[in-house]
Amino acid sequence: MLKFATLLAMSLLAVASLMAATPATFVDFNAANATINGGAYLTLPISYSNGTNTGRWNFDPSLTTPLVPATATTAQIFGGINVVSVGTLGSAPYARIHNNNPPGWPNAPKVFVMSNAGSSTNINNVNMVYLWKRGDFPGNQPSYSDTFDSSSTLSVHITDDSHITGGDAEETRFIILNGSTYYVSEAKAAATGTFTLTNFNNNSTAGFRWAPITLTGTNFDIPQSGLVYAAQTFGDVQAVGWIGRGSRNYTGLYAFDTFSATGLYCTPVMKLSMNLGGVSYYTTSHPFLDVFKYTSTWLTANSNTIYSGPWATALNGYGLTLDSNGWPTKLPFTQTLIPGPYSGTQTDPRPAYSSNAISSQQYVHSIVIAYESGRYRLRFRGTGSFSIHAINSDGTNAFTTYFGPTVPGSNNPAGTAITSLPLDTDGVTRYWDSPAITVNPATSAGSNIYFALYASDPNSTGDYLRNIEFLSPSAFTPGFGGDTVNRITAPFNPDFYATLHNFATLRMMDWGATNGSPIVNWADRTLPTSYTQSQVTGVALEYQIAIANLLNENIWVNVPHQATQDYVQNLALVLHNGSKADGTPYRPGVDPLSSLVWPGLNSNLKVYIEYSNETWNSGFSAQYNWCQSHGQALGFPAGKYGDYYASYQSANVWQWFYDEWGADATKRLVRVMGSQFSTGNATNRLSAFNAGILAPEARTQYPDALAVAPYFGGSVANSLVPTYVSTDGTVNTATTPQIIADARADVEGNILTTINGLKTIANTHGVNLNCYEGGQGLVATYANVNNTALTGDLEAANRDPSMGALYTEYLGELQAAGVAEFCNFDHIGGWSKYGSWGVIEYVNQPTHPKYDALVTYQTNFPNSDSNIPPLLDVTSTSGGAIVNVPEAVVDTTGAGSVVVPLSTAGSVDYDGTIVSTQWIINGVVQSTTANAISPSLPVGNNTITVSVTDNSGASASDTFQIAVRPKGSDTLIVQSSFAGAGNNVATPLTTPTPWTWTSTLASGLGYTGWTFIHSNSGIYARVSDANYPNAYRVSLMNPYPSTGTPNSATPELLSDAVTQKQYLTVTVTPPTGHSLDLRGAAIQWTLNPLNNSQSARQTALFVGVGGLPAQPAVSSAVYDSSTRYPTGLGSPTTFTYYVPITSAYSNITQPTEIRIYFYDNVYGFKEIQLVDFQLTGVVH
Repeated sequence: MLKFATLLAMSLLAVASLMAATPATFVDFNAANATINGGAYLTLPISYSNGTNTGRWNFDPSLTTPLVPATATTAQIFGGINVVSVGTLGSAPYARIHNNNPPGWPNAPKVFVMSNAGSSTNINNVNMVYLWKRGDFPGNQPSYSDTFDSSSTLSVHITDDSHITGGDAEETRFIILNGSTYYVSEAKAAATGTFTLTNFNNNSTAGFRWAPITLTGTNFDIPQSGLVYAAQTFGDVQAVGWIGRGSRNYTGLYAFDTFSATGLYCTPVMKLSMNLGGVSYYTTSHPFLDVFKYTSTWLTANSNTIYSGPWATALNGYGLTLDSNGWPTKLPFTQTLIPGPYSGTQTDPRPAYSSNAISSQQYVHSIVIAYESGRYRLRFRGTGSFSIHAINSDGTNAFTTYFGPTVPGSNNPAGTAITSLPLDTDGVTRYWDSPAITVNPATSAGSNIYFALYASDPNSTGDYLRNIEFLSPSAFTPGFGGDTVNRITAPFNPDFYATLHNFATLRMMDWGATNGSPIVNWADRTLPTSYTQSQVTGVALEYQIAIANLLNENIWVNVPHQATQDYVQNLALVLHNGSKADGTPYRPGVDPLSSLVWPGLNSNLKVYIEYSNETWNSGFSAQYNWCQSHGQALGFPAGKYGDYYASYQSANVWQWFYDEWGADATKRLVRVMGSQFSTGNATNRLSAFNAGILAPEARTQYPDALAVAPYFGGSVANSLVPTYVSTDGTVNTATTPQIIADARADVEGNILTTINGLKTIANTHGVNLNCYEGGQGLVATYANVNNTALTGDLEAANRDPSMGALYTEYLGELQAAGVAEFCNFDHIGGWSKYGSWGVIEYVNQPTHPKYDALVTYQTNFPNSDSNIPPLLDVTSTSGGAIVNVPEAVVDTTGAGSVVVPLSTAGSVDYDGTIVSTQWIINGVVQSTTANAISPSLPVGNNTITVSVTDNSGASASDTFQIAVRPKGSDTLIVQSSFAGAGNNVATPLTTPTPWTWTSTLASGLGYTGWTFIHSNSGIYARVSDANYPNAYRVSLMNPYPSTGTPNSATPELLSDAVTQKQYLTVTVTPPTGHSLDLRGAAIQWTLNPLNNSQSARQTALFVGVGGLPAQPAVSSAVYDSSTRYPTGLGSPTTFTYYVPITSAYSNITQPTEIRIYFYDNVYGFKEIQLVDFQLTGVVH
């Protein structure tokens, strides 16, 4: 195997050694006896014992306690120097270490042993060790190892040692830490010069053989004699360094001065990641416990020829009505197809295989393949008639069961009455446990299960068949209601994700159905509530997030090539924050916590962002043609249309993510630039970022990684066949060993040559080199695809253990070449003439050499801690139903407290069990065992911290607040009304004319109405017009003066809005002789931007009892949205702020001003509407 190492600038670490066998008392280097002299000096006094003067800086053999802390440019220093002094040393002796000025690697500290004595001083055995510890180097990235490769090279240079003549000569040695044992090389006599260790292993050169040293506590003892030196074979080592030693007569100074090192190499550890295979009804990965989650999309068929007519009439678009989740709302349906058979013309809307055999009345059916033997559970809601037909994996019939009556016009038999089926634990869902299905686990063949819906909502009450589930046997107990499926956080089959542990990143290209994706707008995507996830729009983003969270692994998303800015921004928000029940992004601080249903990505995980997939590949014509045509339309250079557009749009996508993620963007987003596996394509795409072609708002964007796909063996298959056009099954006499040998030759030739060239390009552009896909590519092309003998030989080679050995070599070559991350393609997938892509053919396959090679690599180079922490889920209950924890509750009885049920029962641990739960409420531990409590929370703001711990010690915690609002605080006292045309319909309100209309106003309450305050000419407020009715509409100025440029593209800051006095204001005053109690009151306002992403995208609220200053401090805002809300007409957002429950708001007799500021808009004269305003409280 070829070796290629990456040079790392390592920092020097000093460690002490004790050389003399004489017992001694050592002085630890610590805060008590160390002082800083001269800024850069660290000084240690030398102690005396029984006439023998000794001194030593403490050596920590575990290398965990630093002697000198790390700086921005240097690593920690451990240990130091050992001195054994004999004779008269004189007064005030000390040792001193001085970091070079300027400090920093590659120069190590200068070490001095000094005395103020005026006469010669005999100092015997001065020993110092400098040690490089890989894991302590500043800037160490997770993609690099904590060990040095055994073939690393270490060169050291001593430029000067100052001393008085006499005494023994200096000597130098090398030292390594291998596992828990230190080894030293033989001594070489030298005072100055360069010393190089070229290889840690099997080095028999004189002076470079190795002997182990035994450590006892902090006693680092190199004996004068008795060490046995020999050539050694080491694994990777944790630390590498040099030892200097000498004995001289001195007058005041001993120094090894300006020690330096070059040529120290460390092999990077390549992260190992995984592509998930696409989800379809025939998938062999079986990802969901509910197999209906990956059933086929609906097929239509004739109702009157259920057993004898066409399998599919393809009439989905001709009369079939579906709800938002894809459930048919009325069956059977009457098809609206033009009568007669397909005419063969492109303008004929009828399916190509339609005929006169199509009947007017149609039903729907679907199919899925299940893998698990046993009884399945049907769950559903609604009324109608349907059937389930299951076939065992050996082809025998498992069962055929009908439900509901015969449907008029159909020939379905009558079956079990739906009302006779038991209700599940939720009281509304019916369930039925099937007879047993038999599946042979030793093959990829599963059980074909057919679902047919003949009638739905026959009485037209709206109670149509829906929410159908078909749960795997492992998810429930037959005969008993309820199941073990957490449909939000853990809907996945454990046998599926058992083979996904310990990968760094999960790439969702196929789960997102990226290739040829029809997605344009956010509304086009698959929802988690969709009847099946086997869609052309891919698996719901929420499930992609859930599997990443479950496994605690990063997520790699591929943005559809046609996706709009709105789609990308919503994608970014859901990844960061999660989503609500309707699939729209959850916005912390804007939406109530109770509306969060689908969690966002764990905050410790990263998101890799790649625009589309293989946009250079004309085989994926949709995204390829899109990039070519759009690149040409933008005027990019001929021959670079597609490459430049891919870079251009990648920058836009990344910028839209950055806009939504704010400060988290640089910490957690990885910008990926995909490229063909060629140096030319990579150069085109990376060079585009410096070619001046990016959109103005995205010009600061730059990729973090260049990603390629180094598939090996791609030409092997066709080379085994005499000609490309051979279809007779003839294959050259090639055995599995020959196929593997040819594939290996490709790895060691073309793959390594190209990957090294790509690494050079990546280095030139300052980006990592990643592999978005890779692995074997043994697949035929052209007519050879149909050569069954060839396909069989290729599959046999993929199943052979020698393929696993080749994968091991291949991964090692990529790592040695400096690849930062390799994302295998793919996880589980059936093999065919189109390729053997899955490293596992089917779930629970007993042997899989390719996957085993990945596991071996994981073992040798782990990505992360294999102990997955629990997934914490905190809920409450209301009316017997499980709900999200409320942000606020009202003390409706005036008791001074409210009981709020809290539970972590929905929390799960995927590699163990949760053994303890701790609740802390307002700083007091309430329980350390119960997963459910019902605390009585007092009126006020209550802080709750809950943590769960698993049997391996991993834990997860969350801290949240619940405000208990006083009685009456939810009483509505003001609601502004913007209904109707109002005044000044067409005329801007250029003066601060108040808008005073209300639909609710407490008796006697003073209310000034809304006034738009601004300090810029040309902007205005107006009330409704015909285009934008029922709102108070204002025009906003651009960012100024923070940018110094009016109408700029730089988003406005809140400080700009405050400085420019750009806000809406209203004041409320209690009636004379009365007071206002606003403790726990809700201030709620709804905004609707009118200029898409250019209008204000954030808002802030200021509240002042007695009024507010003209320019309040930004920090005094009581509410700041902090994240952007949706923009564009028709996307109103409601904000709610609860007034603190303090005495300052309990007896208000003064006017109280409420201001709404708008900011984060760009350019000038962008408009926003105040659609609604409400205030609650109590008038006393």
